[in-house]
Amino acid sequence: MNKTLKYMIIDYLKNFHKDQNIIEKISAFQPDKYYKEYYKENSKYDPYEPIPEIASMYDNIELTQEQLLNTKEIYGDSTIFLKLMPFWDGEGEEFKLNSLDGIEKLSNLEGIFNISFKNIHQQEQLLKLHNLKEICCCEGINEEIKQQLIKNGVTIID
Repeated sequence: MNKTLKYMIIDYLKNFHKDQNIIEKISAFQPDKYYKEYYKENSKYDPYEPIPEIASMYDNIELTQEQLLNTKEIYGDSTIFLKLMPFWDGEGEEFKLNSLDGIEKLSNLEGIFNISFKNIHQQEQLLKLHNLKEICCCEGINEEIKQQLIKNGVTIID
């Protein structure tokens, strides 16, 4: 599964679905201890790179089939990115989605928001999301794919 997509799923499960398993794993890791170092003068962390220990913690979270099925929405401006890189301004390439690998596992996905599809060449995977209802504020969707999605009943709001 694409790492950025995984981060979006974790963010949804934590903040919208209130998945206790995800909340407990993140809480047990105690990410705040890394923020103290991050904000220090002469910190060992580069303010324009993800905090490696926090990225590793998120990378090591195993998502269950149930969690994937519980994911109803994904957001390209997820708050998880600020947890990984507190100075992230949303403009860099660090968390741009460049692949939809794994999105087919989100069979109950209903909404996709604030994601640029400009660098995603395999957009056909969107057509496999039979519960998809809305795509909002997402640029770069291939016109043929867009028309097929609309034909399938998906509302697309630029």
